[in-house]
Amino acid sequence: MKILDYVIIFFLCFGLKLSTAQSITISPDNSEMIKLDRNGESYQKFFHNNLYKAYLGIVGAENFYLNTTLDNNLGKLQFGTKNISRLVIHPTGKIGVGISDNVPISNLQIAGGTEDLANSGGDFSIGSSSNHLKIGVAVSGLNSGFARLYAAGTTPNLIFGADNKDIMSVSYSGVGIGTLTPSEFFEVEGGDVKFSNNNLLLKLKNTSITGKSELRFLNSSDAAKAYVLYDQSINKLNIGHYEASQSTGMYVDNSNSFGFGINTPTAKMHLKHTSYNATPTLTLEENTSNQGALIEFKNNNTNKWSILGNPNASDVSALFKIGYSSASAGEILTLSGDGKMTLKEGTTNKIEFFANNTFSGSRMTMRDVNGNRSIEMFSTDGSSNKPGRLTFRNPSDDSIIMDLDADYSNSGKSRIRVDELEILGGADFAEFFKINNTGAVEPGTVVSLDEKEHGSLVVSTKANDSKAIGIVSGANGVSAGIMLHQKGNSVVDGSHPVAIAGRVYVKADASKKAIRLGDLLTTSALDGHVMKATSKSRKNGAVIGKALSELTAGEGFVLILLGNR
Repeated sequence: MKILDYVIIFFLCFGLKLSTAQSITISPDNSEMIKLDRNGESYQKFFHNNLYKAYLGIVGAENFYLNTTLDNNLGKLQFGTKNISRLVIHPTGKIGVGISDNVPISNLQIAGGTEDLANSGGDFSIGSSSNHLKIGVAVSGLNSGFARLYAAGTTPNLIFGADNKDIMSVSYSGVGIGTLTPSEFFEVEGGDVKFSNNNLLLKLKNTSITGKSELRFLNSSDAAKAYVLYDQSINKLNIGHYEASQSTGMYVDNSNSFGFGINTPTAKMHLKHTSYNATPTLTLEENTSNQGALIEFKNNNTNKWSILGNPNASDVSALFKIGYSSASAGEILTLSGDGKMTLKEGTTNKIEFFANNTFSGSRMTMRDVNGNRSIEMFSTDGSSNKPGRLTFRNPSDDSIIMDLDADYSNSGKSRIRVDELEILGGADFAEFFKINNTGAVEPGTVVSLDEKEHGSLVVSTKANDSKAIGIVSGANGVSAGIMLHQKGNSVVDGSHPVAIAGRVYVKADASKKAIRLGDLLTTSALDGHVMKATSKSRKNGAVIGKALSELTAGEGFVLILLGNR
């Protein structure tokens, strides 16, 4: 640029107006090309030397100046005050603020100068005194600490802050909020984290198809305590505590079935517990002292069943209830704190179970449709350590119509009282006898009195034996209907049931005479057998019964009616 160019710029920019006290000096040499002064004081001065410099400013103290230079043939434009370079525009296009005559190291370089950082706006500020974004921000005083952005020390950390506090750090190890030294890829410390969005709030992704995406919770010592984990290999969400086995946490599978302590739930909620009653598997607690925890079972959003537990110790009448949500059904099962269980139909008790009652034992009561007693069963009869009792009552007047008493009147003996007794399991009336015999005694064998041992029997061995008593019960599948047996008395005790009345199969001998229906039967000479009786048999009192079936020849079994003589 020529000197004439500066002159034109000068007059255009400043519009200098000369007067009597003003003068213009033009020097032809290389020092001062144009000099303007007033009363000896230089206002604008252009000078030119071998370095091609030009100035515009107050010459004396150079309180301000505009300077262009061609140092080493590289042009540079400087702005300064108080003889100090404040702004440099380098020929490369880089701009420096506060770097004196040095070359800017970036497109825009702002150097920290001698400013009072404790009471100023900082090296670089944007905004008003109350709302600032500042880089190299002041630490105190006017407009200090509203925002900060800086690199921390010698480490490659980028720090973001506000109100004199460092809030977030970005470093080679991760992003930290509330900490300048994150140990994880993303770490938040010292406060709550809030996500607010109408849809997606947080997204965790593991790019490996068999990987796990985990949200981990730490304590103040950075020890892992709890976790939320999605396992892609099994397609399940796992929530648990690190101090327990991961297999005992909660699992949610792809059908939204929940497993507690099991990762393969087979129901919408599947609980697996291995404490063996050391701790509860499931606890439901109601916060109101006089109420109970309630479980409801619904069908199409309609209540069907309910289970109510009432932990109130003062209310022993209804500690646990199972009900059906129908006005006619009401409570079905009630368990009370005094050991009573009641089955109901509507509001009427139908079956009652007592763990303890006035009979010093448990009791079960069954009632008719009106709630009147019908059947009662007692574990003891009258006092402890006594046998039980079963009674059937007439619901209309509560009278006992059938009584099975294992210890009636504390006599140590059992008794049955009934209007009629029908036996369905047998056809004869038998008593237990001792039978003296060298071999086994088979059912259907005729037995007689033992002449050597009173009260005992032997197998019959002679014909027309008037000492014949009966037949061993049980032949051909016909059992005794009633058995009499008194244990502990050797005279009347025994191990063989002998039919003395009723119908029973007997061994028969038809080798001499056929046995026809209605024939009277007596003992045969063949051991333990009967044969057709003759007149002599009747005379001797040896007839023991009448034939109800036939045997035409040889040996076999005949059905006999005992006692018909």
